Amino acid sequence: MKAGQWCITKDEEEWMDASAFDTKEDAIARAPVELALRPGLTFWVGVAVQAPSALNAALVVDALDNHASDEAPDGSDGYDISDEARTELDVLLTGWATKHAVKPTWFDIGDVSEHVVPAETLHLFTDDDGNTYAARDLAHAKDLWVADTGQPIEDAGDWRSIPDDKAVTVNDDGVKSTKTAAEWAAEMSAPGCCFSSNY
Repeated sequence: MKAGQWCITKDEEEWMDASAFDTKEDAIARAPVELALRPGLTFWVGVAVQAPSALNAALVVDALDNHASDEAPDGSDGYDISDEARTELDVLLTGWATKHAVKPTWFDIGDVSEHVVPAETLHLFTDDDGNTYAARDLAHAKDLWVADTGQPIEDAGDWRSIPDDKAVTVNDDGVKSTKTAAEWAAEMSAPGCCFSSNY
């Protein structure tokens, strides 16, 4: 993570190990997969901002006052530091920190926005064995097939897309149902195999 990058999280209070992307659009697009979120679940996006440094004259003077409170005898005025000395110390500390790149190693998160994973638009794809999958696209359908079968993608065979408006009849234990491919796909609660060679 670096300043200016966009980060994602599924816990609004936890950004320490958040994945980071160069643009907000990319962060939003990648979040569902990176965070393993289903449609309808919430995630947050925010930009990494360099945390401000607390190194200044006030910090040093406060430390000296605390030292005086602990060590000086009763009645002592502690350290006598003029406004001019404070201003000069601020300039000195700023120059030193800039020269040596002394800054916090963590980031604040700004411009946080809440998002909901949208429902996927699925389509039907079938292989040459008659297995039909609801998936985002053909590559996604083949990936699902590989995950189901454990076989390499090279063995996936020939696939074809079923047009959304095509009527598909499914025979389920002797009961036939006909719907468009889009309607069958919409009934799937998640991408995966809809039916085998029974249509």
